Formats: sequence, C-alpha cells, structure tokens
Amino acid sequence: MSNLNRRRGKDYERWLARHLGGKRIGILGREDVEFPLISAEAKERKKIPAFICHCLNQAQANSDGKIPVVFLHELSKEHDDDVVIMRLVDWRKMYRKFKE
Repeated sequence: MSNLNRRRGKDYERWLARHLGGKRIGILGREDVEFPLISAEAKERKKIPAFICHCLNQAQANSDGKIPVVFLHELSKEHDDDVVIMRLVDWRKMYRKFKE
C-alpha cells in the first residue's frame, strides 16, 4: 500500500471519528473507529461498485419515507453472514434514535 493510500485511509478514519462522535483507533489488527455500540472499519475507494449504488438507489426510491437499507446475501452462505448497507445520512438518523 502506498503512503498516499495509507494517509487517505487515516484521514477518512479521523473524519468518521470527528463527525460521528467516535474515537479513531486505527491500529493494525484493531477496529479503525470505536463507538460505544459498534466496531467500525473505514474503507475509502475511488469508486463504489455500480451494483451497490444501484441497490441503494432502488431502496431509496421505494423507501416511502422509511430508512432505505440494502441486504446482500451470498448464495450457499449462512444468512447471519449477510451484509447490510446503508447511506451515512440514514445511519446517522438511525443511530441518533437508538442512542435516545
């Protein structure tokens, strides 16, 4: 990994911690950002896969005012291993309500 990529990753971890009220840990083998209820890995990419963006857009279009969430299941895997994806703006809303 290049120094630029490493620096960008650390910058994103700091941004998440600062804007979401977490604490940047960022030590190899530990969580990137610590929150009271979740352990966060922060990943920054040049482009998010189009399939994921399409799924999020579809969830948003069908949300009717609810929080849009995408659940991804990999064939032949346990459902407990499904992946849940949502936009940060919606995660903030949900997390604030949960903390109340």
